[in-house]
Amino acid sequence: MVALLLMLLGVNFASGAAGIRDETGDNLGAHTSMNGQVSNFASTVQQMSRLFRGDPNALSTYLSKCIYYSGLGSNDYLNNYFMPNFYTTSSDFTPKAYAAALIQDYTRQLTQLHSLGARKVIVTAVGPIGCIPYQLARYHGNSSRCNENINKAIILFNTELRKVVDRFNAGQLQGAKFVYLDSYKSSIDLYQNATASAKEEKDYEIVWGDELPKAR
Repeated sequence: MVALLLMLLGVNFASGAAGIRDETGDNLGAHTSMNGQVSNFASTVQQMSRLFRGDPNALSTYLSKCIYYSGLGSNDYLNNYFMPNFYTTSSDFTPKAYAAALIQDYTRQLTQLHSLGARKVIVTAVGPIGCIPYQLARYHGNSSRCNENINKAIILFNTELRKVVDRFNAGQLQGAKFVYLDSYKSSIDLYQNATASAKEEKDYEIVWGDELPKAR
C-alpha cells in the first residue's frame, strides 16, 4: 500500500537509450522502449484503481489532473537511423519516410496514453543533436560546426510532431491539452545567445522518455 501511495507523488517511466521504435538503443544494452513504457503505465493505472476503491470516475478525474511529460525521438536517430553499422533503417527509409514511420508509431503511443487517462501532456521536440559533441567528433564535413544532415532529418520529425499535437488539441482526442515544447528552437537560441539566456528547471509528475533523470 505504501508503494501505491508513493505513486501519487509521481512516477518516472523513462529508460536510458529508449526510443519510439523497439529496437532503438539495442546497441547500448537492455532498456524499455516507449511501447514498454506505455504498457508499464497501463499496469500502474490498474494498480492505482485500488487507491480509489475501484471507482473509475475518481481515478479518471485524478489522472486527468496530472501533468505528463514525454520526450522521445533523439535515440531513434542517434542510436538507430544514423548508426548504419548496427541498424538497417537508413537503408530501409529515406529521412522523410523514417520521420513518417516514427510519427505513426508515436501518434499511436500518445493516443494510448490518452485512452489510459492522460490529458495534460507535454511533448518535446528533438533537439539539434547534430550539434552535440559526440556527433561533432564523428562528423567530417564542411566548416559547419554541426552535422546538418542529422539536423535536417530532425526537423522533418519535429515538423510532423507539431502537427500531431495540433490535431490532438483540435478535437481528435477528447479533452486533450497537449503542449509542444520546441526544444530544438530553444537549444539553437541558447547556443546563439548564450550570454543572454537562462535555463529554468521544472519538475513534472509523470515522465516517459529516452533519458533517466540526472542527479542534482
